[in-house]
Amino acid sequence: MSTNDRPHRLSFGASYLLPCGRTGAWGREWNGPVNAVAGGWQVSGTYQYQSGFPLTFGNLYYDGSCGSPSTLSSNIGDHVNGKIAGLDFPAWDVSCFYFHDAQVQTNGIDDPVKQRNDSRIQLTNNVRYFPSTLPNVRTADLHLMDIGIYKNVSLPRQMTLQVRLEWINALNYTVLWNPGLNPRDATFGIINQDRNNPRDLQLGLRLTF
Repeated sequence: MSTNDRPHRLSFGASYLLPCGRTGAWGREWNGPVNAVAGGWQVSGTYQYQSGFPLTFGNLYYDGSCGSPSTLSSNIGDHVNGKIAGLDFPAWDVSCFYFHDAQVQTNGIDDPVKQRNDSRIQLTNNVRYFPSTLPNVRTADLHLMDIGIYKNVSLPRQMTLQVRLEWINALNYTVLWNPGLNPRDATFGIINQDRNNPRDLQLGLRLTF
């Protein structure tokens, strides 16, 4: 499977000039001041959804007790018992990437530090035991929306001034990104950065002449 695989993508946008004001269906009789305030409004929005792409693993040990590697699934961003997968706990089941014998236990209990430092989990480079990509272990899906509200003001000489108020990432959706992929690190399965900015409000002017 290609690392560029994106099974699903949806993108759409719309822009609508409100039919209010002297050039619209309502308000053709409005005087200048009323038309200047209530006429010429426009709204727009864009939305995009996209499946996450497969993560790329190195040459890892996997004991198979969790099933075949293809059954592994990432749940980045899912809420489980008040915690968030990928932030508060690993985004996929990491238990099968470690040994669970006395060599990596302390007082009969698995010791995560010993498990991560166990040389047996790092296979030699000339052995491909664990697949490099898995169909269901992916980065988080995208859910991004931008919304705009515009006011068009007619000026002399057929010029138009547009006042633009725009919400970028209006949903304030965080794209969780780049989980740890090395089982020798404590961050294995844990997100260490996000991909986008939080909701942003911007004001702009556009002059058409």
